[in-house]
Amino acid sequence: MKLKFYVAACLAFAGAGCSPPVNRPTATKTSEGQTSSGPAAASGTALVRFINVEPTIDKADLVFDNRIEFTGVAYKAVTPYKELPGRRGDFRLRGTGMSNDLAKNNEALNDGRHHTLIAMRKADNTPVLGAFDDALEPPASGKAKLRFINASPDEGEMALFIAGNNRPLFAGVNFGAGGGYQDVKPGAAVIQVRSEGKKTTGMRVRNQTLEAGKTYTVIALGDGKKELLFIEDRLLDKAAATK
Repeated sequence: MKLKFYVAACLAFAGAGCSPPVNRPTATKTSEGQTSSGPAAASGTALVRFINVEPTIDKADLVFDNRIEFTGVAYKAVTPYKELPGRRGDFRLRGTGMSNDLAKNNEALNDGRHHTLIAMRKADNTPVLGAFDDALEPPASGKAKLRFINASPDEGEMALFIAGNNRPLFAGVNFGAGGGYQDVKPGAAVIQVRSEGKKTTGMRVRNQTLEAGKTYTVIALGDGKKELLFIEDRLLDKAAATK
């Protein structure tokens, strides 16, 4: 299965058949910390967050239509969601304090939906911006939900396995691409990511407890790092305050 730099689920952010947006606050947790974000407060707006996994940019800025929306984002940091106009616009990646654009991406933002922009680095050392639609709708009853994004340019196509299953949950995921969300059984899990068709080369392993009702994103990091960035997203009650 070839997945050439496409945005999972509703990419181009205008995919037909997408489920209605979930206009609720969210809580996000990674090994780098926790954040919370409110729902889209105004009509005609979308929710966007920024992740920096470009290993040579210590602090990154994300510009949307000539305005800096996220600044000083450290490597492996995941920002809270922020309201941006629900329309097509230009995203630009810069080093903090710099005026030159390192990468660009023109994307359409859908009203009320959640989107993630990710700074990555290709094998030729060129920075790129990937764009992904975040389907935060709850998984099936009694399930967790998981997706995989390949931000490692070093090993070609990658596959993600949950230990104990011979078949991969995601397979053939190229650099800059992501597999769509899959419902998975909650509980303790050993998550393994490796180069496609190989048993050990490029292996990344993460012991993780998956909780029912939560949505998880696994990102394979590049630059020779055998790491997985694990992101947990949870919908909150509408009354929850943003902290």
